[in-house]
Amino acid sequence: MNRDFSIINGIQIYSEANETPIPQEVIDFGYEMMDHHIYYKSENRKQYRIFCTACGFNGLVDKFEIPNIWKKDAHLTCPKCGKPVEHIRWGRPVAEYINVGYLTNYKPGQLMYRAEGIYQSFDEEMKRHPYHVTNAISLIGDKNDCCCAVYNGNDMLPRCYEGSLYQASVLYEGNLSEVIKEDFLKYAPFKELKEYLKKTGLKVSMDYVIRRWNNKSMPEKLYKVGLGELVFQDVLKRNYYFKLYDIDAKTVWDAVGISHHLYKLLLGAHQLSSDTLEYVKACRSIQPDISDEDIFALLPDKDLIRKNQGCFHYRILERTGLTLKKVMHYFEKEAARAGCKVSCDMAIEWNDMIEIREKLGYDTRNRGTSMPPNLHYSHQKTVAEQQRTEEARKKQQYQKLDKAMYGYLQAFEEAVQDCKRVQNLMHGKEYQIVPLFSCEALDREGHLLNHCVARYKDAVAEGKTMIFGIRKSEEIDKPFVTFEYKDKRITQCYGMNDRVPDGQIRAIADKFSQMMKNVKIKQAVDVTAVER
Repeated sequence: MNRDFSIINGIQIYSEANETPIPQEVIDFGYEMMDHHIYYKSENRKQYRIFCTACGFNGLVDKFEIPNIWKKDAHLTCPKCGKPVEHIRWGRPVAEYINVGYLTNYKPGQLMYRAEGIYQSFDEEMKRHPYHVTNAISLIGDKNDCCCAVYNGNDMLPRCYEGSLYQASVLYEGNLSEVIKEDFLKYAPFKELKEYLKKTGLKVSMDYVIRRWNNKSMPEKLYKVGLGELVFQDVLKRNYYFKLYDIDAKTVWDAVGISHHLYKLLLGAHQLSSDTLEYVKACRSIQPDISDEDIFALLPDKDLIRKNQGCFHYRILERTGLTLKKVMHYFEKEAARAGCKVSCDMAIEWNDMIEIREKLGYDTRNRGTSMPPNLHYSHQKTVAEQQRTEEARKKQQYQKLDKAMYGYLQAFEEAVQDCKRVQNLMHGKEYQIVPLFSCEALDREGHLLNHCVARYKDAVAEGKTMIFGIRKSEEIDKPFVTFEYKDKRITQCYGMNDRVPDGQIRAIADKFSQMMKNVKIKQAVDVTAVER
């Protein structure tokens, strides 16, 4: 659609080129645009003011003369020339769906947007969820639950139609602040923004260009490349955006450290993503003279990149004091020894080995530590050492916890040894209650029943809670149901896979709780002395 721009009251507006200009009274009254040539605005709920740019008709039309008025596929014709409108984007009068009570905290002239029936501050929401706001505004005309408006102190004035934010600035009075005008421009769709810039000659930096994504996509990161902010995951694939702003693609490739050769490699491997660009920039910053082939050879799998794993071995270089060139030479030697090619898996394995050895206390700046012969064997050896260290640490910790838990177990047994009712319940004919006061018992219970009771070891050792197991008498060693006794009541009771047991089993736990209310358990140990 060719549009002719003009300035009225300091606000940019347009009409169809080579057709009747929009009368000032229509502009003063306010209008909304349909897809082709009819502009309309409701004066009340019974009539619409129609202006046809084809023949110049300007008059009122009864609401009931417009068929299927609220349907998206409604059609309208000019009463004078009969020219049809193929598709109408209806704009409801604001009074029909807005409760002014929502607006008490907002200032006149503040840009707002409406989603799911409630107006909210555009500025505040944009900081929290810019993707949701731009998406909601882009849907104006397609869905009745999304629109943009400016609060004038008494009511909401619609500020956008046809999915474009910058068009919102053409409506109503010309007292919008410069900030709001900038927001209109910043979040305008591309086709409309291009046309706007072409007509006005206004120049803006690339950070005003934000692409809206559909619900299944993610807003992409911004890249500073000396041209402003460069946007999009697939910016290198879509020449449309370069042509839109007359930007040479080679300039962009050079700015982000990507040659045309590397661009083709990444494109062929379907690796053109924002995370890949971040990876390439990091490699270039560490070693400016690294070749495209080396970058591509070390490029991790895109799934690992997306999960923020595996692509950070370049950060290990800073902690090892190595250059990427030396590491590549080491990889080539290892690949030649193993009879294979340098691969991403080799880089990930090396990265993992360095991180583990650093945690184990090795000096990673030592060449023997950072570049050992036989990388695969050294990695396996390092992982095995980590497992042994972890098991030793775990064993030492379990000994301290078991010692504390044993004290509470003794205190419990002393408290109930003279209570026959509790003893009879705990050693019943059909079911028995077993106290779980050791790390091994809690781990086994959680593992076999597939629930989280093993995480309560610290709480049991500190005397904050007690864990018991209900077992069938004929299968006393087989975990069946677990319950937690805390603050004189049963707080949890679960069986396999966190399933709630039947009423008979739950009744046993409740009966135990009732009997224990009058039982006093002595403080067995000084919990502050338990080492963590």
